[in-house]
Amino acid sequence: MDILPDPVTFEASGLPCVIIMTIAGRWLACVEITREHALYRRRREVEVAVPDALAGLDVTLERVAYADISAAKLPAVLDSGASLPASILLACPGGIMYTGVAYDGRPGKWWIGFNMPGETSHDEVRVELEHFAALVAALAQATVTGGPAAAPEV
Repeated sequence: MDILPDPVTFEASGLPCVIIMTIAGRWLACVEITREHALYRRRREVEVAVPDALAGLDVTLERVAYADISAAKLPAVLDSGASLPASILLACPGGIMYTGVAYDGRPGKWWIGFNMPGETSHDEVRVELEHFAALVAALAQATVTGGPAAAPEV
């Protein structure tokens, strides 16, 4: 078995980011948030009001998880104040595939992330994660409008 590369950590848009090669041979790219963030301990289907910072952005089907496409009527463009699942606002390759505790189990930390094929260059993954971090940062003070309750602290 090949030895997996060490995780790479950096900061983007004021948020800690991590890129991990999984045992399955895919990149996992995550942004770490804390209790102060509106999406802390929330799953991708939680509904939030579109903040002004994201209004006007195009919605691209390839950047929304397939499971989430039927969950809501996808707009062509994000409208300020519209209530939508966070997974639609946080556009990323293949859509959000991970929401959960940090892999090292640190309390008060929550990861939101996506997967990319293992053959994708590290630089490409980083560019996508930096863009994703900007979207996550834009939702820091977003108003939660519906969907499942926050997961309990563990």
